[in-house]
Amino acid sequence: MQNNPPSTKEANSNGISEHERILTRVGCGLIVVGCIDILFLALSFIKNFSYPSKFNITFIICGLLLCKGKLIIAHLVTWVSAFVTVGIVGRLVMALYDYPLDYLVNCLILNEIQSFFLLNDILSAVVFVWLYKTLSHDDITNAIKKNVIGVDKFWKKPRTAMIFSFCFFVSFLLYDIVSVDKYKKWAEIEAIVRYGDKYKYVTTSINKVNNQINAIVTAYNTNEIVEIPISYKIINYE
Repeated sequence: MQNNPPSTKEANSNGISEHERILTRVGCGLIVVGCIDILFLALSFIKNFSYPSKFNITFIICGLLLCKGKLIIAHLVTWVSAFVTVGIVGRLVMALYDYPLDYLVNCLILNEIQSFFLLNDILSAVVFVWLYKTLSHDDITNAIKKNVIGVDKFWKKPRTAMIFSFCFFVSFLLYDIVSVDKYKKWAEIEAIVRYGDKYKYVTTSINKVNNQINAIVTAYNTNEIVEIPISYKIINYE
């Protein structure tokens, strides 16, 4: 009679299965990232600068639960990682659509805060890609399917999270193209009228309330970046 192959847990001499090893490694990584994020958040309060915290205590809690082998948390972290990764990539693509390349380069050179935000987004994307790739390991997915009920439902699959996130990105992009672009151009024209052609101009913030447009147009050249508040009313825009 043919014997069944030993499980991964039985195959390890110390009694720890491969999926438990992966969960512990990822859990420790989450705890470390969460602690670093909280440290930066504390420094932002002390130094009085804005810090876009993305991890903090949530990562520490998830890390502790993963170290305890909670497969439902592994599935949740995988789903969220898939969603956020596509969102961050979409945000970077939106930046390339909304802003000229020379403006982005000038921001990196002249604006330390913008450089920090961009670096934060890139590192965040790296962390979430690592989480998704690591927790999508066959040993993890097989253990989840075996021990967590209902993970095969369409809306619970990590790839579904990617689809949802991509749909959000496309909807924001279409809204930007259809509803906002023309107001950005009008704000930039107003800035050119006021300050002339010694700068290049790009609208970096815009808000439309009824017939009132409030925008921040950024004037830039190779030496400086200046923010210009622009406000105007729309008449017969329908």
